[in-house]
Amino acid sequence: MQEHSELKVLMQRHIFGNDIANTFNPYSHAEFARRFEQHILPHRYVKIRHSGYLSHRGKTARLERLHQQMNLPPPMPKVTISTAHRVLLKTGIDITLCPVCKRGKLIYQKTMIMYNGILRDITTHHNRGSPRVTHQITHQIIQQITLSE
Repeated sequence: MQEHSELKVLMQRHIFGNDIANTFNPYSHAEFARRFEQHILPHRYVKIRHSGYLSHRGKTARLERLHQQMNLPPPMPKVTISTAHRVLLKTGIDITLCPVCKRGKLIYQKTMIMYNGILRDITTHHNRGSPRVTHQITHQIIQQITLSE
């Protein structure tokens, strides 16, 4: 939207395949509302947000610019809520309570994973592809294939 007045709304239209040819079309308020309503989805439909002004790259700056152009207050800042708080709000269960005494608070330090019989920190564990296939495992697979035939 380039500009709006009491009588018309001026919209820029980009013709794909021609980078120079951008046209400006004036629409009445009723026509603008009709065209805008065509983009409103029915109940329980989900919009695919991979392109246009809702695409990920530069989304925050575009939305701020849209708010400025439409004389709206700036968009609300993003709020981060911890996983423990989300679970508490959703289920009413406090996952930070000690499972034994139900009084003390558990503090997250790190996530561990059992890998080849060794307990490792998940931030240092690197998945390097599929596990090694030994000769014994290959022999077992070949036997199963030949038995099934």
